[in-house]
Amino acid sequence: MMTNNIKELRARRNLSQAQLAKLMGVTTATVSRYESGAREMTISVAQQLSAILRASLDDVIGGSLQGVKRTVHLRHIGSEKVTAFDAEMIENICENTELLRIYQVEDNAMYPTASAGDLCVLRLDGKHPTESGLYAIEAPGRKLTLRRVRMDDVSRMVTLVSDSDPDGKSGPYLTQDVSVFGRVVWLGRRY
Repeated sequence: MMTNNIKELRARRNLSQAQLAKLMGVTTATVSRYESGAREMTISVAQQLSAILRASLDDVIGGSLQGVKRTVHLRHIGSEKVTAFDAEMIENICENTELLRIYQVEDNAMYPTASAGDLCVLRLDGKHPTESGLYAIEAPGRKLTLRRVRMDDVSRMVTLVSDSDPDGKSGPYLTQDVSVFGRVVWLGRRY
């Protein structure tokens, strides 16, 4: 459990847990868990509390950033929406987070690997596949779609496969003839 000064700072501002919860856009139970240390704060929550309580970040978190979970906000493709991820996890995937975007799967072509509504983190560091893997493919006149790319290491020819129809292969193609938006580096299933 993490120690902090939220309760004391809230009392100094004459705010109840319910009032602070309303200002934060969370439940009273969430504020209670933050105060008791039962729930870890992200750095963005600590910054929000710092602004609301008119206190320094050090005062809010009890003088140490140790134990505060850092977050990275990744942008969704085609919208202004962002989603927060654990910074350590994302930095293990890719040090340059500017190369990462979120794509929401729109079809079931890759079922059972990915289904409509699932979220993928794509790494956008190339326009052509460099190795076998799961990619968001750009088809002329169509939306992005996920496909498994199988690359022959000798010929460097690629075959595109849909997991929902393994016999529905297309190709082989020259690597430069397959245009990718990004490689899937993380997949979050919608249940």
